[in-house]
Amino acid sequence: MIIAILIALLIPAVQRVREAAQRAQMQNLLQAGGGICTAFGSFFKKFGVYPSDLHDVRLLEFTPDNEPFDQLAKNLGFQCFLYKLTSTGTPGIQSGWNFSLCTIFHDGVTEYCIDKNCQVVTTKTSETKDKCPPL
Repeated sequence: MIIAILIALLIPAVQRVREAAQRAQMQNLLQAGGGICTAFGSFFKKFGVYPSDLHDVRLLEFTPDNEPFDQLAKNLGFQCFLYKLTSTGTPGIQSGWNFSLCTIFHDGVTEYCIDKNCQVVTTKTSETKDKCPPL
């Protein structure tokens, strides 16, 4: 009986720690030097543009373990990944280009976004009104 109560008390704490670790891993993936910004920078150096579609097969060459970013995010417990990507500019001139992309954590509320400066901005989806695309 006492063991069951202790286990019941520990399970939510363990889940919170797990979620915090997943969020930290995603933030590391998004930050400068992380997998996404490194991949986008390498993509630009090779092709002169940022990818406009995350399913561009050329992008896999630059991703960790050649795995699609949406799969990496799902492995970290994210509901959707890079559901919003904009990429604009003049080919070959990196300073004139910009991209922004966002992902939503599995809680359906916390959104992480970056631009080409790779600074992670956290918002609540209720503030941005953005939602994951339907599956």
